[in-house]
Amino acid sequence: MKAYIIDITFQEIHPRVWRRVVLPANATFNRLHETIQHVTNFQSILEPYHFFAFAIDGLFITNNEEILTAYKGKSFAGGKVRAANRIKIDTYLETHRKLVYHYDFGDDWYIDIELKDIVEDYHFGFPTLLDYEGTAPPEDVGGASGYAQFLAIYHNMEHPKHEDIQQWASTMRYIPTDTAAINDSLKYVKYQKTAWEHIDHENHNIISDKYRGPQASKPSENEELLSYAIACAHLYGYIEFTDFVRIYNDQNDATLSVSQLKSLLPTSALEKKGIVVTVDAIMHEVLKQENVTVFKHLTASKPFYVPEKEVLLQYVDDFYYEKTPYQQTLAQMLAQDFYGGSTIMVQQEVAEIVGLLQVFRSDLTQILQQFIYKHRLTSAEKIKQYAQIINYIGSTTRLWEHRGHTTDELFRLQSKVPAVKPIDPKNQIGRNDPCLCGSGKKYKKCCANA
Repeated sequence: MKAYIIDITFQEIHPRVWRRVVLPANATFNRLHETIQHVTNFQSILEPYHFFAFAIDGLFITNNEEILTAYKGKSFAGGKVRAANRIKIDTYLETHRKLVYHYDFGDDWYIDIELKDIVEDYHFGFPTLLDYEGTAPPEDVGGASGYAQFLAIYHNMEHPKHEDIQQWASTMRYIPTDTAAINDSLKYVKYQKTAWEHIDHENHNIISDKYRGPQASKPSENEELLSYAIACAHLYGYIEFTDFVRIYNDQNDATLSVSQLKSLLPTSALEKKGIVVTVDAIMHEVLKQENVTVFKHLTASKPFYVPEKEVLLQYVDDFYYEKTPYQQTLAQMLAQDFYGGSTIMVQQEVAEIVGLLQVFRSDLTQILQQFIYKHRLTSAEKIKQYAQIINYIGSTTRLWEHRGHTTDELFRLQSKVPAVKPIDPKNQIGRNDPCLCGSGKKYKKCCANA
């Protein structure tokens, strides 16, 4: 099978960070983007946390829906706009041998994609990480210049903000490169059929291969159940065995029964993670302080939000939460108003607000009051802007009491109202316009009074 070996190298950062990847031919620019996301510490793997573009041969290739809609058939940034999922890289990569990937139109990362070799003996339908150097930057660090500032503080234990930066880096999944984990995740970037007849394998377990080597053993059922139990407790707060088994079986093509689950669940390991196993359910230890009967009654008629397996298992991480454009808007506002434009510290504050909102029966008014007091906000206009965006974050944060759905999603499911569009805090909403939080009320009777 024809494949490309490419080097993916960050521009303008030191020490140098690069990745060598082999990927099958016929990848779209969107597949190349997904591959880059998997082999770095960026987080737009499935959902566009930030947008990207390639400018080449008079084209502006992007996944930004607003640009694609507004400039359909027109020129943008000097090139004809094309959708990244509708155009393949092959001709451009082979002709120019070098492409430039522009990611996050705020931090403005520029990453070189350089063709090193074209091979015919790669038989997998998805990419593989072959080699690398350096730990990739985290999201929202401020681009190359912000990353340099970040590293200076991150590695200086004497710096007054060192501990805050370390904590922020953890929430942003700034982690060392793990080749095995990355290659396991790259299996989801599948766009060709794997030619197993040309691979040395036994029941699809690789014995030896030039590019992927021997395949790591699959996790035992106990280990996978442990991951699922932790993830479900973090996403839902509480889930009964019957619902857990249904989700697990659907995503793993399994036939696990409730009785088998009870015998296989590693209860002691879960307790160490703050997860409680009851007679008929799995729940987060935080709910022990609540009236579980009330919680069950509140959630009983609501459907579960069930993401794909790869997304669901990201919730194994205590600090993981789904990123949204509203959170990004709040980060930009905080950076501009309190941090001189730097985005390094603001994500920790955003994460704290999301964490407070996720708590069962959280008090949005109290969260807003604490925020106003913490930042010494006195301008009525500023208070209104921040109250508005925090309201939007509240309606688009995944909540235990909604079984993982956001308030906006649940409202739309029940009333079939179209999704709300991310807002720009600079754009004013008319008092008689429908409120963007999805309540169905006029703005003046809803978030305007927050």
